[in-house]
Amino acid sequence: MNIFDFPQRYLLTSLGLWPYQSKFTQRIFFTCAIISFFSLFVAMVSLLARPPRITHSTEFLRVAFKAAGLGEEWSTELVIIYETIVALFVILGALAKCIVLFCKKHQVKSLYDQIRKDWQELTNEKEAAILQSFMLKGKAQIIVYVVCTIPGYFIFVALTYVPIISSEDASKDYTHTFPYYTDLLILSKRFRVYQVFIHAGFGIFCGGITYVAFMAMYITCVKHVCALYAIVRYRLENMVKSQDELMDKLNNDEEVIPGLLEIICTHKRAIKRVRLINRIFSRTFFMVEICLLICLALLIFDVKYNQYNVRLVIRMLMIAVMFIVHVFCMNYCGEQVIQFSTDVQYAAYFMEWYMISSKAQKILIMIICRSSNPDYLTAGNMALSLKNFASIVRTSWSMATVLLTTQKVNRPNYSIS
Repeated sequence: MNIFDFPQRYLLTSLGLWPYQSKFTQRIFFTCAIISFFSLFVAMVSLLARPPRITHSTEFLRVAFKAAGLGEEWSTELVIIYETIVALFVILGALAKCIVLFCKKHQVKSLYDQIRKDWQELTNEKEAAILQSFMLKGKAQIIVYVVCTIPGYFIFVALTYVPIISSEDASKDYTHTFPYYTDLLILSKRFRVYQVFIHAGFGIFCGGITYVAFMAMYITCVKHVCALYAIVRYRLENMVKSQDELMDKLNNDEEVIPGLLEIICTHKRAIKRVRLINRIFSRTFFMVEICLLICLALLIFDVKYNQYNVRLVIRMLMIAVMFIVHVFCMNYCGEQVIQFSTDVQYAAYFMEWYMISSKAQKILIMIICRSSNPDYLTAGNMALSLKNFASIVRTSWSMATVLLTTQKVNRPNYSIS
């Protein structure tokens, strides 16, 4: 199936989430991905349990972590806590995506089969060209997403690990260097740098693949649905012509009614595809949006709080840009579904209905009634749209502002990098 070859097929296969790969390789790759996420998650949780000061507000957490065997005391350093929370939410988002796609692999396969069937059933060259055009636009959107996120990803990794690897003292104390690993998880202090680099680097790499693969799959499916809506609109707009030579055919129900019924079937297929996409992605998107909402707020706070630490600010900005692009793509695709489903209503409403028979007009009224409520994609109970994206950004900024009112800007007396 060529429309899925690049890039989601290869990325999903590497995570064990491609529905057409063998069960053996699927389980092997999926297990490796889950282990990398879970081990990194445990490491990031345990890094919060470190020796600085204890307050009454953190005593309960200290006891809980000590009972879990993760450490002796709870860190109260803001940079460490906030960067760790951001990392935990990012890992949690990637883990949720993998688990949901693996559990719903049969629905994903069903969706892919339906898309392939739609391609095979199209016989009209112009309609096939519309579908092909939307697929090309989808691939272009995927490329734009990758171009916007991958450079930021590499800059983040470089700013995180290059200073550590280039350090002359391999046994240096990295308790103030992200990622913050406790001595509990270090196998050998002599090779601490390399252990952290390999373990955390592999987890971050798998997380990046998960986000890109998930978004590529989502964009491809949404573009296909939008293409179906565009085909319905094209048929409605070309159903009635004002030319005299077509008047006889238009007045003939044998010509018009089958065309309208075919439009209803195509519209119904598009609606079913939207509902199936919602069943696959909705809950995951809700979790991801909540995680990214909190992460954006903490990142904005972190950037302002450490505005004198250039390397940390750049690193945090790279993560913030990737988050914003990810949330924007999610909501932009939802906005497109709303737009193209609304276009069907406009095309049916402004059709030259007075040129068709009364029987055909009744069928047209059915199309108008069904398309009167635009279809939309959801994240939980939230409709994905540009308005929702703006609301998330505003809420994140407000949360960061509230956090900033409780803290003073970190002056460059010392540098946490």
